[in-house]
Amino acid sequence: MTNPPDPLRSPALEHKTLLWLGVAFTVAFGWVLWPLAGAVLWAMFLAIVFWPMHARCRRLVRRPSLAALLTLLSIVVIVIVPLALVSVSVVQEASLLFQNTRSGEVQPVQYLQRISMRCLPGPTPSCSASASRTFRRWPIGSVPCSRAAASSSRRRCSGSARTR
Repeated sequence: MTNPPDPLRSPALEHKTLLWLGVAFTVAFGWVLWPLAGAVLWAMFLAIVFWPMHARCRRLVRRPSLAALLTLLSIVVIVIVPLALVSVSVVQEASLLFQNTRSGEVQPVQYLQRISMRCLPGPTPSCSASASRTFRRWPIGSVPCSRAAASSSRRRCSGSARTR
């Protein structure tokens, strides 16, 4: 007498279980590697961009490890060092601007107000009600509301910024 087939050992169940295990492990792997996605994408970008240089170094040197080292050093010199220097410079300038703004040397609101009244397009010949309410709320300085002040501020513009 033959034994009936075991339902837990059927090929269909084994295939479905393997498929679900594969999906579960793929999701878990992606969850673990998600914080590194940016670094992996940048590494792929640099590998694609610098592949011709690596191929040329490999032809010249004929030792793969030395060619990889030369390519890596050139990436550091061409990309990483200038990017680090520019980043440090931007951070220093932003820190200086913050300190000057905090001390009152630089007043960006007045500067932007002066620019918007002189050179930006818009209905500036007379102050609108909302603009006058805004300037009353934050007293910054004199606002050219008269037509004479607006026309004199237009003459100080560069000409290409405002045409009427």
